Amino acid sequence: MLQTEQAYYQPTPQPPTPFENDLGVFKGDPIFPCTDKEPCDAGWALRVLKSKDISILGAGFYSWFQTYDETCVDSLNCQKVMTQLASNRGGISIRNVVTIGSTYMVESDGSLVKASDNLAVSEHPFWSYITTFDAGNTTDVYLPQI
Repeated sequence: MLQTEQAYYQPTPQPPTPFENDLGVFKGDPIFPCTDKEPCDAGWALRVLKSKDISILGAGFYSWFQTYDETCVDSLNCQKVMTQLASNRGGISIRNVVTIGSTYMVESDGSLVKASDNLAVSEHPFWSYITTFDAGNTTDVYLPQI
């Protein structure tokens, strides 16, 4: 079971602020671009990259605020997306996913699952629910031996 809440102050300042001055930026850290058309991402609730055979049986990913303002919850635009799955080799399965406040629930190799298409309630806090999400199988990805 996974559960996360995004930093209430983000995206102001935008990641990796305020930590890069103390910790630096790590190789492989994601970049969070912002546009006027979509909300900024404050941080991923879950990233699964270049992996295989991972099962998650329950996940609650919540983005309640945008720069300490909670009005974004009901319009599903506190941030763009909660979960990123990319370049995996199959067997990636997430069951019972709940999100609050994001425009998209999951990004899987560029495809987006829209939160409003999966609303479970019609009142505040407008949470979205997926019973089962199985990521596509990408077999041509090189995985270094660890």
